[in-house]
Amino acid sequence: IGAARVGYSNDGEYILNPTVSDALGDEGNLDLVVAATQDAVMMVESEAKELTEEQMLGAVMFAHEESRKVIGAIIDLAEQAAKDPWELDPVEDKSAALDELRSVIGDDIAAAYKLTEKSARQDAVNAARAKAREHYADLAESDPGQYMGILKLVKKLESDIVRKAILKDGSRIDGRKTDEVRPIEAMVGLLPRTHGSALFTRGETQAICTTTLGTKDAEQMIDGLEGLSYNNFMLHYNFPP
Repeated sequence: IGAARVGYSNDGEYILNPTVSDALGDEGNLDLVVAATQDAVMMVESEAKELTEEQMLGAVMFAHEESRKVIGAIIDLAEQAAKDPWELDPVEDKSAALDELRSVIGDDIAAAYKLTEKSARQDAVNAARAKAREHYADLAESDPGQYMGILKLVKKLESDIVRKAILKDGSRIDGRKTDEVRPIEAMVGLLPRTHGSALFTRGETQAICTTTLGTKDAEQMIDGLEGLSYNNFMLHYNFPP
């Protein structure tokens, strides 16, 4: 695996491993990090000043090409200095155990993931998991290792059932089709006594946001590795229990 950081100058040139000022300073428009293998891009993180899709794609391809040089150097080093790989024992075939588990709770899991209401779905999935623990209770006493191994297969079974429903029926776990997005709604001015407020709703997810205005004296001073800087926007968030 290799990685590269890419910037994009005002002159339309991609910059490999730019400095902070080169990336998003007056002369820069992009700070992008890509991790990749020889054949594929694995991860992309970026901050940009409204570049086009073509410019962003070009940056990713540029980073991938540069990452390949690093990967080639790693391979060359490994050919000269790497130790022989360990011989690992073959992975135990658990298909029979998975099939048995499917016969025990497969229908329950499938029915649970057809529930569109999140809390009801979680309750149904937890009930199926409890059913599996009860079914294999005797095994917990006689062979704890095998018991734990079977319970770990529950997640595998859930993943298989959900994936099959998406690929075969085109239905996701909350009832949406593959081309549907959750309903999104935003409302401002929710709280009358704050400087600003908004309510954001996406499906069953909600966020209440409030804004407090302050003077320049309230700026956050950041003494970081890149030097002293000030931040006039501070975000704090928490989740209810």
